[in-house]
Amino acid sequence: LFALLFVVLFGVFAAYLTFRGAKSVGRFTATTQLLYNPRKVADIDTINDKQIMSILDRASLKRGIANKVEMPLAEKECLAFDITIKQEKRPTNLFTLTAASQSWKGAVKKVNAYAETLIDEYAAYRAKDLKAWGASIQDRKAKLLEELSEIEAAEAGLKAKTNVMAPQDALVAVNALISDQ
Repeated sequence: LFALLFVVLFGVFAAYLTFRGAKSVGRFTATTQLLYNPRKVADIDTINDKQIMSILDRASLKRGIANKVEMPLAEKECLAFDITIKQEKRPTNLFTLTAASQSWKGAVKKVNAYAETLIDEYAAYRAKDLKAWGASIQDRKAKLLEELSEIEAAEAGLKAKTNVMAPQDALVAVNALISDQ
């Protein structure tokens, strides 16, 4: 009787675990890796690996995947736990993305959507950063041009008062005099 009860309870427990595992959100996982290797350009600083991790590891980006990929409500509720990003220790510019889902195709779609979201987020962040940098350079250029025009006006005023010619004008005058001679 004890053995029969044990077999029945074991069967019920095994059926429950099988049913629960088949419907589990974390049944399948998909992994992909992103390599952060920005092109170096003179006078433009790149974002280092630690800074890029703080930009990319945000819960709002993970929640945004629910708009890109169709998934059951149970998966939408635990997106923050099912999708992870991990920075590798060596090399530090390698990021591993992992997504879990009830189906294999769902996990692949999630991890690909997450990778696209991260790339788009980096591009938007960097474009905004570079636009601000370009605007500051344009402001500095405008100020320097204004300062240059003020200096040229002051120089012209001083030359007019003292009847002194600019070195370029003096050279032209000397060349004209030599050619006349």
